[in-house]
Amino acid sequence: TLSAVDRRPAADWLAEDSGRTGDIVGAETASPSALPRAWLGWGGVDILVWTGIDPRSPSLDEKRREALVQWVARGGSFVCVHGGLIDGWLDGSPGGWPDGGDEPFVQLALPTSPTTRREIALWGEPASVLTGARRPDADVALEHGGVDIVTSRRLGLGRVVYVAASPRNLSPQSEARLWRAILRAATPGPAV
Repeated sequence: TLSAVDRRPAADWLAEDSGRTGDIVGAETASPSALPRAWLGWGGVDILVWTGIDPRSPSLDEKRREALVQWVARGGSFVCVHGGLIDGWLDGSPGGWPDGGDEPFVQLALPTSPTTRREIALWGEPASVLTGARRPDADVALEHGGVDIVTSRRLGLGRVVYVAASPRNLSPQSEARLWRAILRAATPGPAV
């Protein structure tokens, strides 16, 4: 099953754009306060897509962040989509989190170190991407014109997937194509 943390109904956009039905569970939440405080709370989820909600929210406390990391380490797939809020995943400065925590959350697990914003033509469409150096142990699921668009990296038994372009900013056909690459990279099993 797949869940999404987003401001719009996840099942609507994900099922429509990916062509998958039946096993998708959409979890729309405008506040991370509804997220599990223990990794077991993610037990029914295989893939979590996080987009549209700032992870620096005071509701996403240290227990919820730790639960998410433990869930991934135990076999979950966490998809972090660039869409303007990536800075929240990278914020590792002391006191950078509302609860005063200073760990960079998933920064060390991201397969790419996103530091460079650029405009590219993705399948002939303008796309804004946030990319950077790929980590040596990362796999590329989608590359276009020399730019890594979808990368993945192991974290324990699970995987962290980074998407450098926002699917929402593409045409429906290109968005569906990008979601297929994302889901392929995030599907539990051997690395891409």
